[in-house]
Amino acid sequence: MLYEIIELQELSGSACTIYSVISKGEAHSLFEQFYTAHHHLFEYEINEIAEKLFLMGNKVGASGQYFKLNEGKPGDHVCALYDDPEKKLRLYCIRFGMNILILGGGAPKPKEIKAWQEDTLLAAEANMMIQLAEHIGNRLEKREDLWLSKDQREIEGDLKNYNDEDE
Repeated sequence: MLYEIIELQELSGSACTIYSVISKGEAHSLFEQFYTAHHHLFEYEINEIAEKLFLMGNKVGASGQYFKLNEGKPGDHVCALYDDPEKKLRLYCIRFGMNILILGGGAPKPKEIKAWQEDTLLAAEANMMIQLAEHIGNRLEKREDLWLSKDQREIEGDLKNYNDEDE
C-alpha cells in the first residue's frame, strides 16, 4: 500500500489536525475525490460536511458525538461522520482521539440498507479505510518511521509511504 498522509490546512486548526491520504500516482486526496465526486448531486450535504470538519478543526475537536464509531475492525479507529437519518452521504475516517482525524472517501448510503457491507461502493470505501487504518496503525505502533507528536495533536515522521517492499 503506497500513500502519503497530507494535512488539510484549510480544515485543521487548534482543536484538531485533519489529514487525508493520497494514493501514489493520484493527483488528489481521498477526501478531495469524495468532495469532487459528490459536490454536484449533494451540494448541501457536502458543504455541511466541510463546515462540520472546519468546526472540528478549529473549535470543538473530533468529538465522538460527530461519528458513528467502530465501522471497521475492533480498535482500528475507523468511523464515519454521524449518519443523520435525513442525510445520504457517508464519509469514512480514522479518528485518533479528539485531536487527529484522517479523512478518506465515502459514498451515498441508501436508506434501505443497514450496513455498509450491503452496498458495493460503501464497502469499497470502508474497506480502503480499514486497510489504511491497519497499515498506519502498525506504523504508529512500531514508532520507527511514523509517530504521534508528544502533545498527540499531529502525525510526525515519514508521511510518505512509498517503500515498494511494503506493497
